[in-house]
Amino acid sequence: MVDDRGENLIGVAPGTNGEITPDDIQTLPEAMIQRGDIFVSQLETPLPTVHAALLKAREAGALTILNPAPPQSIVATTDWLSLIDILVVNEHELADIAGTPFTRADEALPLIKQLHDSGAKALIVTLGAEGYLISTSEGLKTFPAFRVNALDTVAAGDTFVGALASRLAERNSLEASAEWASAAAALAVTKQGAQPAIPKRSEVDLFLARYRNMPRHS
Repeated sequence: MVDDRGENLIGVAPGTNGEITPDDIQTLPEAMIQRGDIFVSQLETPLPTVHAALLKAREAGALTILNPAPPQSIVATTDWLSLIDILVVNEHELADIAGTPFTRADEALPLIKQLHDSGAKALIVTLGAEGYLISTSEGLKTFPAFRVNALDTVAAGDTFVGALASRLAERNSLEASAEWASAAAALAVTKQGAQPAIPKRSEVDLFLARYRNMPRHS
């Protein structure tokens, strides 16, 4: 669903997702998750199942990415954060899992520190038209958003996470992967719908070639 400003309003009907159990994860062939793989998840499957999958991926030596959507505060615990290499959240998800609302980007900094103190390795916080920030043990950096006319923000977060994972799988740096993901998400919000709005690689490459040296939101 989309409101009058083009912002998404998500309703979830779990269906088959809600039937996946930790036992299902344990019975997966060992070769399905291996060292060097990238494991991506969100929280539209039962929490014990997601945790079991993160544990299996960690044991296999895979890079783990979690987008806690819909948000659950348990993700902010050490038991969860120790299994996650990259936590990708929007401003609402960050506020929900940290248990503290905020209205400005600078107010997110204590929440990010709180997550690092609990074991978070790398965080990417997407802030819509305000861009995104990356926080790691090396420090925190903010990045502007690409200028686009947003029509429908449905699937923007999913597009960002998927594009991020695809670039990381090609051994790009976290910053370079996040920039490419931001461009993909920017293109996604210019179209209506979810899957139909997700751009192809060639579209993202062309977009970046055209806009890399053009003004962006500060």
